[in-house]
This record gives sequence, C-alpha cells and structure tokens, in this order.
Amino acid sequence: MIQEIIDLKTRYVILEVRWPDILHIMEAFYDLGMREGDIYLVVGDRMISVSDLDENIIGSKSYKKRKEIMSGLIYISFLSFQNQIGFDLKSEILSKYDYINDYMCLFYDAAYLGLYKIDALINWGVNVNSSTIQESMRQVAFTGCSGVARVSQESNDRLTIVLGIYNLIEVNSTWTMNLCGLYDPSQLIVLQIKQSISWKTDGGVPSDIIGDDQECPFRDILVQSFLYGYFILIIVEIIPMIIVIVFAVKYYGFILKIKYLKFATMQKENLLDTISYLIFLIESLQYMQVGPSFEKLLPKLSKAIKLTMLDIRGIFKPGLFTFWNQIQLYIALAFAWCILLLWKKSNIGNRSQNLILETINAFNRYILPPLGDLLFLPVLIYLFETFQCTSSIGNDFTDSFHNQYCSTFCWQGDHIYYVIFSAIGIFLFTPASLYLRFTWKDDLPFHIKDQPFHCAVRTLTEMILVGLSTIVQPASEDIFLGLGIGVLSAYIIVSILRRPLNYDRASMWYIIFLFCSLMLWICYALARLDENSALIVLVLGWTLLVALGAIYQKLYLPSLLETEKGNSIYQLFRFQLFSIKPEDAGIAKSVKYIFSANLSQSNSNHAGLNIPDENIFKSNIQLEEQCNSNAELYSENNSSSFNYGTTQK
Repeated sequence: MIQEIIDLKTRYVILEVRWPDILHIMEAFYDLGMREGDIYLVVGDRMISVSDLDENIIGSKSYKKRKEIMSGLIYISFLSFQNQIGFDLKSEILSKYDYINDYMCLFYDAAYLGLYKIDALINWGVNVNSSTIQESMRQVAFTGCSGVARVSQESNDRLTIVLGIYNLIEVNSTWTMNLCGLYDPSQLIVLQIKQSISWKTDGGVPSDIIGDDQECPFRDILVQSFLYGYFILIIVEIIPMIIVIVFAVKYYGFILKIKYLKFATMQKENLLDTISYLIFLIESLQYMQVGPSFEKLLPKLSKAIKLTMLDIRGIFKPGLFTFWNQIQLYIALAFAWCILLLWKKSNIGNRSQNLILETINAFNRYILPPLGDLLFLPVLIYLFETFQCTSSIGNDFTDSFHNQYCSTFCWQGDHIYYVIFSAIGIFLFTPASLYLRFTWKDDLPFHIKDQPFHCAVRTLTEMILVGLSTIVQPASEDIFLGLGIGVLSAYIIVSILRRPLNYDRASMWYIIFLFCSLMLWICYALARLDENSALIVLVLGWTLLVALGAIYQKLYLPSLLETEKGNSIYQLFRFQLFSIKPEDAGIAKSVKYIFSANLSQSNSNHAGLNIPDENIFKSNIQLEEQCNSNAELYSENNSSSFNYGTTQK
C-alpha cells in the first residue's frame, strides 16, 4: 500500500489506521525515499497524540524519520468533545479516568445515536417492516459529543461530524499541534480558518500545491529515462533546424553577398533606432537564460534575466499563472505571428480607410515585427518544452510525465491538445518568423541593422542552444555545459570576425553582452566546485567587461546617431505609428532613399506589401550594380546628404 502511494506521486494521504500505527507508516515512507516536503496533507481517523511523537525516542533513528516527514504536515482528524454535551462528557471522563482519547467521544455518539433511533421507533407506535427500518432510522438526528450526529441517506456513514485542521510543528525536539481551521457542516460558515499555516518550505505555500511547476517528488527512486520521449523530442527539434538550413541555402545570395555599409557620418536618430538597439542587447542577454540556471548565484538578477525570455510567471502572484498557462500564451503568440504574416501579405490595412484597420496595420508594421524577432527564442523554447516527456515511472507512453510539471502525465488528457497545437505552432512559426526576421528592418526607416549573414548564424546558434537545453541538459549537466560553452564561443568568434551590425558602437556592446553570457556559463561550471569563488569571478568579470567597453567607446566609438531636441515621446509615436506628415507631427522630416529608375520600378509592386519576396531577394543582388556604392539620402528640402543604407558586395 505504501509503495502504491509513492508510485502515484501524491502529496495527500488518507490513513484509516489505529494510533500509533501512523507513526510506523511515516517511518516506512522515509525508508522508501520520501523526504521533507514530499507529503503536505494527511487525513486520519483521530487526533494525533503529540506525546507519542517524541516520547522516549528523541535522538533515535525513528524520531529522525518522523521529524523529517511529519514536521510541517497538515493533519485533518475528527474533532471531539464539542458543544456543551462534549464539554460535560470530557469533564466526567477525566474525573474517573487518568487517560482520555477522541474515541471515547465518538463511541458515546455512536452508542447514543443507536439509542435515539430505538427510542424514536418505539415512540412512533407503528409497525416498521424490515425493508424500511434502515431508511426510517436515518431520519433520526441528535446533538452529540462531536456535533450533530445522524446517518447518511446513501450509506452508513456518520453525518455531520466536525473536522479539525491541525498544523504539526517541531521546534527543538518539541512538537505542537496548532488548530488552524474547523470544518463543521452544521454551521452557517462551513470552513473557518483560525490561523495561518506554517509550511515546511521557507514559510511559503508549496509551489506544487498552488499549481506551479516543481521538482517531481521521488525522482531519485522511481524515475527512469524514457527513450521514446527523447526520440520524439529530437525529431521535433531537428525539423525546424532543417527549415533554417533550407532557408539559408535558398537565399544564400542575399545572406552572403548583401552587406549594409557601416555608419560614416551622423544620422538622425528616431524611435525605431532606439527599439532596434534595445532588441539586440536583450537578445544577447537571452543566451544567459538559455543556459544553466544561476538563481543560486544571483537570485535577483536571475529573475530580471527571465523577463528577457518573457518568463512572466514570476510577475504574477504564485498560482495565478502556471507553466501550462505560459505554454498557452506562447501557442497563441506563435499563431498570432503567422496571422501577422497573412495580414501583411493580404494588404488589408493599406487598402482600407477604416481607422481601426489602419491602426491595426500600423501596429502590425511597427510593433509586432520587432517584438516577434525578440520572441523567436522564447517561443521556440516553450513550444519545445511541451514535448519534454523524457522521464517515466514505467514502460508505457502514458507512464511518462512532463519534466517541468510532474503532475501531468504525457500523451493523454490535456497534454495531447498541447502537443498538437505546439507542433502546429512550431512548423508555422519557424518559417514565418525566419522570413520576416531577415526582411522587416528593410521595410522600416531603421539605421541600425544586423547583417543578413549574422542574422542567419544567430538564428542557427539559437536553435542549437535550444536543442541542447531541452534534450541534453536533462540527461547530463556536464555535457550540456561543455557543448553550450563551445557553441557560444564559436558564435562570439564569428561575430568578432564578421561585424554583426552596421553600427560599430552597437556591435561592440552586443559582443560584450555575449561575453557576459559566456562568463555566466563558465562560472556556473566553477560554482559546482565553489559557489563563492564563482560568484566573485562572475561579478568582477562583468564589471571589467562593461568598464572596458565604456572606455573603448569613449576613446574610439563616438555616437553617430544625432537626436533632435524638442521631440516628445508622443510626437515620435504619432509619426512612427500613423501616416502623419513630419511637419504636422512637429518632428524632423523623414529620410528617403534615391535609387535608379529600374530599382523603383522593380519595387513598385511591393510598396504596399512591405515584405520582400523571393524576387526581391534576387533583385537586390542584381540591383547592386545599378546603385552607386554610396546611395544618396536626402531630406525633402535636399539640405543634407548621408551615405548610409546602401549595400555592397
């Protein structure tokens, strides 16, 4: 029976056993692998005797086992000696006997319930046949020692009995039982909370009780690897990688030959440049969250970095936003991203004068594309995590459970729906996101852009790290750290050799933040030997990197983005999000590109769509020879000239 309870991984146990047998059962739980916090709630048939918990065994092995399992428990039992009858009976028993227990009250009620039924049948003065005698006796109720006593109409169970909710606490080998609540169906308020519960989990409510993800209990005893789960997860993650490679091969000309010229003169900064700058820096920080958890080293910073992956469970009150709620959110975001692509291809907003449609189109054009670029890594990670069923307590598919949420068994129930929608989301989101990831910055008046080659390498690196974190990390932390450090180091080397952005200042800070992420991976490996030393190395390393970056920027990388004074946030948003003339918005006039007549004609069919298709990728390469090496940019009054935005072979 005890082994079955452990196999079910329950946290709630109902024991119909005599006292003190419950103590021996708790010791058996300990022997079979349970530890502190594995059981939160126990329901028994009588109140625990505190004296039996520590009498003559303090310091013994049995006492240590009971303390480990039972301290902090919530124990529910019959509450005896209630009402005036109960108080009087308790005083009478104590006057005649040295020992008293709850069963005396319960036996009293059971005996008197029978007597009241017989008395009621006699007083009726009618013959009652055998087929109706039980039903007739169930009509009788009386106020007894433990509350209002009667027999249920559907069974022989006693109703309604008062239950006490106790909190077992052990401090310095002294046990106390605090009455935290009453369950009394005879009262107007059925459940009454007397005082707060002291959980044995740092003073808070256990996270798996409130529905959040938690380490599975009994993992070291029961759990075994589920090879079919690994196979499914690998297949699911390889397919998007193949999509990335096919995309890179198909548009290799655009990726390898197109290169945005770096800044040479001052440019007029706009709101989109600020957004672009922030996106690149946040993406460099996301590599920290893909790696090993550093919550023990820097708990506050860990929570902040989680927000870069939009892990929003930490924002809400515990229990209001669970792991599966977040999966639902990311499934919705994946489908929304695909709808965005269809919206842009259909050109609905540009064809209509409706204010709502124009607003949606402006939002789709300016906000959702950069947000989707930022969401690429977290969306794929969380959708892949739906398939993380690589652990099992048996050999069947339905014996496997989710790595992040052990109460969910895989390939049955709601998990089937999550798997289906996640798979559809992955296979739709990956190509749609890739398509827009390479093109959306060319569709907007950005100055800061990442090079197409770097975008392809960055995307492939992210896919590899996601695969390592979801497949390799659960199996072996050491192999995961080694491979992750190697992949991230290779990506940093490529970023140094091939400038990631067309703005040197932004490229430098992007690479510095990548080094910060790499240091975190390395220090996590060091923390397995000495956490304090690893923390010191991490903080000093980050400080040194940021300081060197600030000094190098001041000496060699002056700002090439000029901000006009007097432009309010409101004016910038009006100009960026809606079709308003610059002079009406009160801000600098927009910058335009001049190309040859052939270039203008070739792009005319796509001016409304704002999304280059395959022909545009091909024409970009052909049109390089038609454009000057430095395309002229000028304002509407032709008062200024810049050499930004052109492409070179």
